[in-house]
Amino acid sequence: MLVAEQFRHILEQGARVTPTFTRSEQSHFLWDLPSRTVVAVESPYCKDSNDRCFTTESTFCHTFVFLYKSGYLDTTTGNRLGKAFSGASLLRVLLQSHEFVDFWPLCSVLPLDTPMGQVMHCWSRMFTACLLHYNLDVATAVRYVGNIHTGAHCDWNALEPELRAASVDDGLVANLRCVLVDGCPNYVNATLSEKNRRSFAEYGNHDSVYTNVKKTQKAVQKDFA
Repeated sequence: MLVAEQFRHILEQGARVTPTFTRSEQSHFLWDLPSRTVVAVESPYCKDSNDRCFTTESTFCHTFVFLYKSGYLDTTTGNRLGKAFSGASLLRVLLQSHEFVDFWPLCSVLPLDTPMGQVMHCWSRMFTACLLHYNLDVATAVRYVGNIHTGAHCDWNALEPELRAASVDDGLVANLRCVLVDGCPNYVNATLSEKNRRSFAEYGNHDSVYTNVKKTQKAVQKDFA
């Protein structure tokens, strides 16, 4: 109960400092937002490739975000799903509380002097809204945000000729391209089973905000110290 109250407190704090839309403003904003496909095509960073792919075992919970956003579930059915699985209940709360959040500021560079509380309550809230808009597709959300998260602040087309002119070692140039354009690691092809995912969620050392609020706050504070 204490964890749920702490998480609710974070949502309330974020709601007070995060820019929001009216319904009319939201309609115009969503109309102009690029689709998942457009984001993938226009982003030069880490294109989809068989050499770099990661998949998870399909489960029923993967449909929750589509079910709730579709409006297909009535109130009674939605409540029953939430009672059967707490994660579904949390998702429903997040969808409702982030519906009108303006996450356009995410496309700007985050100032290094941003107070820790603002990062925790405002920027994380905006990214959650972005993630929910793209149906929890993390890759698309990160590509949409861009900037330092994808190396978009580095113009590789302008940087590479300068490196060549300076006679920088070919191996170093290739490594920089991998970091700034292709993505790292150079080769990964992995699949995560639901059994392993559950084990990691229970025993892993990276708890979610919902399960360990204080630990997450300390991590954010350390990054901006």
